[in-house]
Amino acid sequence: MRTNLVLLILVMCFTFHSCTYKKKQTYNHPDKEIVEVWSNFLKTIEQKNKNEFRKLSSNKIDCYVCPDNTPQEYEELNKLRAENDDWHEIYNSKTHISIDTFLQQDLNIIFNSDFVTILKTKKTIFSKADTNVYQILVTTTEPTLEHEGGQHNFKFKKENGIYKFCEIGTIP
Repeated sequence: MRTNLVLLILVMCFTFHSCTYKKKQTYNHPDKEIVEVWSNFLKTIEQKNKNEFRKLSSNKIDCYVCPDNTPQEYEELNKLRAENDDWHEIYNSKTHISIDTFLQQDLNIIFNSDFVTILKTKKTIFSKADTNVYQILVTTTEPTLEHEGGQHNFKFKKENGIYKFCEIGTIP
C-alpha cells in the first residue's frame, strides 16, 4: 500500500512537472549590421534610389516573383508551361537575373509604395542561415480563415564583408 502511495505521488509530481515545464526557447537576435542593412534597404526602395539599390545588391538577383509579375509575363509563363516539358529550366533562367535587368524591369513593379509600406510596418523576422547569409521574412499577408497567409523572403549574403541583397521570393 505504501509503495503504491509513493508511486502515485511520483507519477503526480512527474505529471505536474511535465505540464508546467517550459522548454527553454532560443531567440534569434539579429546582428546590428543586418538590421542596419535592412533599414537602409527599406529607405532605398522607399526613395526609389536605383544607384543606392545597386550598391546594396549583388550583381545577380534570384527573383522568384519576377517571371510573372505583370499580366503579360504571367500569360507567357503559362504558355511556356503548357508547351514545354522542360519549362522548369526556362523558369529558372527567368528567375536568376542581373541587377541591371532587375533595376530596369522589376524594381518599380515589385517595390511599389503599398508594398514598401507593408515591409516597413509588418512583422519582420531575421534568420541567420549561416555565418554569411541572413534570410529576412516579412509577413505580407496575414492568415485568415480563407487564406493561410504569406511571407516575402529576402536574402542578404556577405560579399567582401558587406551584406548584399541577392534574393526575393514568397512563402508559400
